[in-house]
Amino acid sequence: KKTVKIRRVADISVPAANDKIDLIKKVGVSFEKKVDSAVKVNMAKGGKNANVRWSVIGLLDESGSMGPFFRDGTVQEIVERALAWAATKDSDGMAPFGAFGSHHIWHEEVDLTNVRNIVDEKGWHPWGSTNLASSLQAILDMIRDMGDGWQMDPILLFIVTDGSPDDQQAVKRLICELSQYPVFVKILRVGNDPWAKQFTDFLDDMEDHSPGSRLFDNVDCPKESLRRGMSDDKFNEDMTAETDSVIDGMIAAGVLSE
Repeated sequence: KKTVKIRRVADISVPAANDKIDLIKKVGVSFEKKVDSAVKVNMAKGGKNANVRWSVIGLLDESGSMGPFFRDGTVQEIVERALAWAATKDSDGMAPFGAFGSHHIWHEEVDLTNVRNIVDEKGWHPWGSTNLASSLQAILDMIRDMGDGWQMDPILLFIVTDGSPDDQQAVKRLICELSQYPVFVKILRVGNDPWAKQFTDFLDDMEDHSPGSRLFDNVDCPKESLRRGMSDDKFNEDMTAETDSVIDGMIAAGVLSE
């Protein structure tokens, strides 16, 4: 449906948002270390496409079962770490954040100026069921509305969730539809819900279950759930995993061009 021209940079040893180095430092020493870790992992694990620029978008599961992960700081940690990773890949170091409970909502753009304690300060909280399909539809609608006016690099859409969605069939269909565009879906699973793991594993290995249903393999989900206090290197390895092969897949499918 849409082909986007790839954008590469010459030096991957510095953050993509290198004009905002001072802002990175102002967020705090711990955040600066997260960015440094993301750069290091990108250099070691990013593969031949480590210098590709992405547009990063985040989605948060705000269903009732996510309550413990909001209260213990896991959600805030993931937001900070994902934005630190984005600072090495996304030229403006910013990620629009949406959420889904019983339906989709947009929160705001999270960047280097507001990432610290944003979950508490903005009052993000659990409030509904797990209508992931509504958020995927909103992303798909946004991309379709852009038409020929596409102003983004290939999109890396990360989803923080602890449970299986309300409508699994709708999610499967939308994942397949998203493969018609340069969109990589990175599912960051928290908690130990066995049904959630079963479903995210299915999406991760969809080609084994429904061969040919997508133009390219557009989903990755780490086999182990994310947890509070995990190392920055491990988190960044999970974020970087399969970005290289996905770029190759996008090019082969014709949704990304050199």
